Formats: sequence, structure tokens, C-alpha cells
Amino acid sequence: MNRTMSAVILFSMLGLTSCNDTISQKTSPTPSSEQKTSLPPPVQKVRRPALAIGSLQMKKERMAADRQAGMTVHLLSVIWGRMEPQEGKFSSEESDRVRSEIAAARAAGFEISVDFGLQYPPEWVFKNPDSHYRNQYGDEYAGDKPGCNGYNTVFVQANRERVERFVKHFFQEFGTDFQSIRLGWGYYGELNYPIHRFKPRMPADAQERTNCYWSFDDIAQGRKPGLAAGISKYPVPGWKPGDPSPNGEAKQFLEWYLGAMQNFHDWQIRFLRSQYAGRLCMMYPSWGIRPGWLDAAIAGNLNGKTSPEKNGEIQRGFDFSRFISGIADPHVVVYCTWIDAKTLPADADQKANVNSWSPVRYLSQLARDHQPKLEIWGENTGPGVKEQLGISFQRARDNGLLGVMWAFDPQLHDGAPGNATLEEFSAEIRKWEKSGTAAK
Repeated sequence: MNRTMSAVILFSMLGLTSCNDTISQKTSPTPSSEQKTSLPPPVQKVRRPALAIGSLQMKKERMAADRQAGMTVHLLSVIWGRMEPQEGKFSSEESDRVRSEIAAARAAGFEISVDFGLQYPPEWVFKNPDSHYRNQYGDEYAGDKPGCNGYNTVFVQANRERVERFVKHFFQEFGTDFQSIRLGWGYYGELNYPIHRFKPRMPADAQERTNCYWSFDDIAQGRKPGLAAGISKYPVPGWKPGDPSPNGEAKQFLEWYLGAMQNFHDWQIRFLRSQYAGRLCMMYPSWGIRPGWLDAAIAGNLNGKTSPEKNGEIQRGFDFSRFISGIADPHVVVYCTWIDAKTLPADADQKANVNSWSPVRYLSQLARDHQPKLEIWGENTGPGVKEQLGISFQRARDNGLLGVMWAFDPQLHDGAPGNATLEEFSAEIRKWEKSGTAAK
């Protein structure tokens, strides 16, 4: 969960617009009612624990201690590549592991949040055609470490259908009695396009590409059929980011590119709601596109030279205002994966400049502005150092979060210098409970 940015980029990003900017300024056109995700209401009541506190990478042997410390939610991390090692063939060994973990968590008194592990796709998916994202330079994206998912489910309908089959199998195998399901399903399991800086594996001396936009595969470009349902035809054939835009090509391209990510976002919600009636946690990473940033990028023909572009906010599709305003399901949870982000100045969350707000402050405002108001939840970026502990819980209280998911559980137990301990974590839970500011 690498969500850090350089101080230079952060300083310049925060200074792009004046302190008069308000949250009401949209970063892109508000979707019409026809574009909003129309979803059936859940068929069961959504459970609302007083505090939803847990940790990532919790193991069975630590469950009792974590529960005693005040944690209430266990994150069940499934790995798609292990669960379905061959297309349509599921591992009984992995199913047994998952079933055992579910039983242990419930026996310890936890509710369970599920991560399907789609950021760990099986190798066989990449043997199918049209499985990779491709940038404007012609490079196919391939992640260089676990969790850097490069499976093209934004643009390719057949790839979405493979994901749907896997998720349906999970529910058939393990039921639907879970506290929540995590959505996002991109790099590190979050909602995004691949990274904006990419070094091809071949040739060996290949130079790193910058300003990468990942919508140049044959299906996205309209050279082959199979575009994901609801995504419109590529609007500017032959145009690439950085080219001149005498007829508004940059604006047309970016509207389409971000619209495709919104389609991906809404498809996840719509599909999961057809299978499951509880909370759906959409994982929003990084800083998020703030007011004025899209206009500045378009003015430069998306050449990658504005500070938000240098940080990848535009290329990776982080138009959260657009996405959240279009949510029609009242039980989607706005989930921040960087609640401990540093701000400049340190008290930026108490000031008027929207562009300076921390990610969780910004997302919580979008959630509150939504009608009806949406719940918000989140996690620190990790690793679990003491420096992140106090600010994570303080922001969670200040912004009315359901709770905190801590990255990562092993650090709470290892006694390493600088890491937050389980006792310190438990003290923060008790402090929150006594404050009476748990989300209602």
C-alpha cells in the first residue's frame, strides 16, 4: 500500500488553487440521473457495530489477543490466484484454509470483512487475449511485485465476467454472512488504473515511461469488440496525451477516461449488490483529484507537467468527487486507505482550502454531502509505526469513521522499536469509546 508522495509534489499540489475553493466545486461534470448507478435496495438490515476496529494480516494465533484488545473486525484475505489456480477449477486446500479462518474468527468473536484478493490474479488469466492494460507508448502493464494487479477489468467485458464467476463461487462456497466486502479491485486492491510511471521489462535497457495512461489496448481503442458494458466508444482516435488539442481532444479524452473508471466503480457496486446485501467498502487511495486540477491538466493537453499529474492523481483516475456523487446505493462505505497522510500545514483539515485537506477529511466531506449521507471507514498506510497511531485515531474520531483498520497486525506484536504496540492500540480504542464519538 504505497501511498506516499514527495514533499515537493505535495507542496505544489496543495498550492494549485486558492483558499476560496470549496467542496461544492466539482472536479468533473456531475453525472446525470441516467448515469447514476441504479441499484436494488438491500434485502436485510445492515449491521452497525459501535466501532469497527481491526487489523490487516491478522493470524489465528493472534486472534484472541486482538479481540481482547478491543478489535471487532477480522479481515479475511482471499487470494484469487490460489483459490482458482486453473480456470473454473477451485482449490479444495485453499477453500479449507479460508473456511478454517472464518471459523476461527467467528469463534474469537469477530465480525468478518472480506477482501477477494483480486489484486492477486491467477497466472492463467494473462494467457487469455486482452488481459493486460496498455499505455500510449504501446507497453503492456505487468506488475513487479505482489498486489500490483494489472488485469484489465476496466475495459474488457470478458475479464469482468471471469471476476464475476469467481466472486459468485466464493459466495456459493462460504455464504454471505459477512460484515462487509471490500471493493476497488485494482492495484493493491484499491480503485485505480496502474501506476503512471512504468519501466517495461523488455528490452533490458528500456527506459522508464512517464505520464502513462492505460487505455490504449485494442478493445479500449475500438479496434476489437468486447468493450465493457456501458463504456462509450473512444472519442478521439489517434490522439494521445501531450498531443495538441485544437478541437478539445484533451478534455474529451479525459472525460472518457475518467468515465470508464466510474463505470468500473459502478459495475462493482451493482454486481456485488446482486449477490450480497451488506456493506460495500469502496477503497479510495491517494490524495484524490481536487478542484481545479483537471482544468489545469487539460490546459496543458495532459502532458504530465502539473503537480497532480506528476504524482499520478489524474492518470490513475482518482476523481472521487465524481464517483461518490454518482453512488445510488445507500450502503456503500467510503473507505480511505491513507488516513494518516501528512498535511501542509499540519492543521490543514481545520482550514478552508479543500486542496490542502487530508484524504480522509476530503472523503468524509464527500460522504456527508451525499444524499443520503454515506458511512466512512479507513486504514493507515502502513507499516504500523507509532507515528501513525495517534493521527489515525484522531482523524477517525474527528471525521466520524466507523472505526480503523490497522496496517499491519504483525507490527502490533513484534516489539520492534518504533512500532505501535497492541497495548497502545488498545488504549486508543478505549479512548475513542470513552469519547462517545463513534459513528452512529
